[in-house]
Amino acid sequence: MSVTGSGGCGCRPALSSASRLPEVTASGFGAKCDPRAEGCGVTSGQANRYRRPMGKQKAGRGKRDHFVSAGWQKNFARRETGKGGNEKHKVCHFSVTTGEIIDRDRNVESSLLARDYGTFWNPDGSRNRTVDELFSKTEDSVLRPLRSLSRRNVGEAEKNRIIQLFAVHHARSVAMRSTLRAMVDDFAIRAPDELLANSKVGRYWLLTKGRLPDRDEIAGYVEEFRREDDERKTTEVKHLPGIRDDAVRFLSKLNVQVVESPPSYPGFVLGDVPVVNALLSEQRFGIRDGIKFDASDFIGGPLTRHQAVAFSHEHGEHFEITNPELIARFNVQTLLAATHIVVCHPQDAEATKFLWDNRDAYRSTAPLVH
Repeated sequence: MSVTGSGGCGCRPALSSASRLPEVTASGFGAKCDPRAEGCGVTSGQANRYRRPMGKQKAGRGKRDHFVSAGWQKNFARRETGKGGNEKHKVCHFSVTTGEIIDRDRNVESSLLARDYGTFWNPDGSRNRTVDELFSKTEDSVLRPLRSLSRRNVGEAEKNRIIQLFAVHHARSVAMRSTLRAMVDDFAIRAPDELLANSKVGRYWLLTKGRLPDRDEIAGYVEEFRREDDERKTTEVKHLPGIRDDAVRFLSKLNVQVVESPPSYPGFVLGDVPVVNALLSEQRFGIRDGIKFDASDFIGGPLTRHQAVAFSHEHGEHFEITNPELIARFNVQTLLAATHIVVCHPQDAEATKFLWDNRDAYRSTAPLVH
C-alpha cells in the first residue's frame, strides 16, 4: 500500500501579532504516551505535572475516562456473569515496556483509562467536557452497529463507521496528547529568541513601553503562556476536534479492507495506540518515529478479537484468514506501535507474550493485506 495525500502531524507553533503572546496552531494528526494514563507505568509524581487545574474546582477525584473506548475493549474480552447477574468483561494487560503479562484478568471498566482524561479546564477553573462529548458519541453511533459487521456486508455506511472510530481514537489518543504537549514545550524553548528577533515585537514594545524588551522579560511571558496552556490544556481543547476531522477526510479517500479469522485461531490484540500507522519498509511506527499518515505504507487496526481492517489506495477483497501467521504479523505491528499497554482476550495472553519475545521473526517490511 502506498498512502499519499494530506495528513500527518502538521502541528506547529506559530508567532502571532506582536500585541499578544503566540498561540499554538495545529492541523493533521500524530503520536507518544501521556503520563496521566492509568496503567502507563508512570509515577503519580510525574502524572501530577500534567494536571494542575487553575482556580477553584469541585472536590473529588474526577471522572474515570477511557482513552481507548470500553466498548472497543469489550470486543476483545472474556464475558463473565458476576454477582446479581451483571455481565463483566475481562481482558489481559500486556506491557510492551517490561515485556511481561501484568494482569490476566482486568475488568474493562478499569482498563486503559485515566482520571479526568476527557476533562479540560476553563479559565475560571470549571471543567470543560465538550471534547469528550465527541468521543462518548462513538459508543452508540459507531461501535454498536459495527458489532454486526461481516466481511460480507461492508458498504459505505460500515466504512464510514470504521473511519469515525479510527479518527476519534487517533485524535484523542495518549500519543496525540503527548505530542501536543511536547510541541508546546518545544515552542517555549525556542520562542524567547524568536520573539526577541521579531521586528513587530520590538515596535509594539516601543509604542507601548517606550523601550525594547530584554530576553528575560520575553521569556517570562512565554513561560506564563506555557504554564497556563499546560494547566488548562488550551491546545488540546482548541485543536483535537479539528485533528479528528482531518483524519476523517484523509481516511475517506482510501479503500477499507476487512479481514476475519476463524474462532479457533489466536485473536487480534488491541493497543493503547489502537490505530496503527507505520512505514514498514523502515520499521518506523507513528509520529513517535516521525511517520505521518501520508508517509505510511500501513494504516490499520483490529476491530474485534477475530476481525481487523486495513486502509489502502488500492481495492482489496475482504477475506477470511487461512494462515494464522498473518494474525501474528498483524499483532506484532500493534505491539510495536503501542506506547505501554496492549490488551487481549485472556486466552491469548501466552500467544501475545510469545509474539513479543519473538517479534523480530514476525516483523513485516511490506503491507500485510491488499
